[in-house]
Amino acid sequence: MLILVANELNIPTQATDLPLKFKKLLQPNKLDGVIILGEMKDKMTLDYFRTLCDKVIIGASGSAIMLDRFKVGLVCDTQTQSYSLAARRLDVDMLLIAGPKSFEAYERDSVFYCSPGSMTGTYSSLEDIDHTPSFILLDIQAAQVTTFVYKLQDDEIRVDKIEYSKLQPKDNGSNVSSQKSPAPAQEPTPEPEEVVQEDHSQEAADSQQQVEAEAEVEAEAEAPAQSPAQPDASSYQVPPIADETENLWDQ
Repeated sequence: MLILVANELNIPTQATDLPLKFKKLLQPNKLDGVIILGEMKDKMTLDYFRTLCDKVIIGASGSAIMLDRFKVGLVCDTQTQSYSLAARRLDVDMLLIAGPKSFEAYERDSVFYCSPGSMTGTYSSLEDIDHTPSFILLDIQAAQVTTFVYKLQDDEIRVDKIEYSKLQPKDNGSNVSSQKSPAPAQEPTPEPEEVVQEDHSQEAADSQQQVEAEAEVEAEAEAPAQSPAQPDASSYQVPPIADETENLWDQ
């Protein structure tokens, strides 16, 4: 799954268009989705992103989406004081951050925090920050996400890579164990004892039938019960989205 994340476009208020080299780099039908953090004020820019892929969402601050096995929270405002608190409240694996920030990425308490910077190199804030245009691509494979950071520096595109692996949940009763419990070993059915033949044929026949009947009962009693079918432990149980969040990706 390949997801483009863009932020701080500020078109048309502070920029007229996306950098041309970025647009030449991005090709249609190569992405699985586009996430735009913050407001989208220009319809032509929105239409351009829709030429790249069908799934384009404009994130709402305080919402969460599922990207494969990763639960991703979105912070799209400048009023959030604690990103750690926002990540705990949303119970996410990753937090994408908008606002007046150049590119930044770090891991803390098993949560990956990432601000993609401004795709146009413009910011609504007056803070003295790096105005290098940048965006990120999230390459999500199973329980690992690789973040490709694209920056336009000195009219050249530079790419950095950051890898983050999600910790597998511990076995606390709610998740299936990674190993199946082995079925109990099947004990051999005991053989009936040999019957001593008597001189009287009728007594020998009766004794043979009685021994065989007792052997069947004993075999059934000692045979282990059939183990119930084990659930597929290879499938990861995706945590449900919290009630206060919205699954924008399924809209």
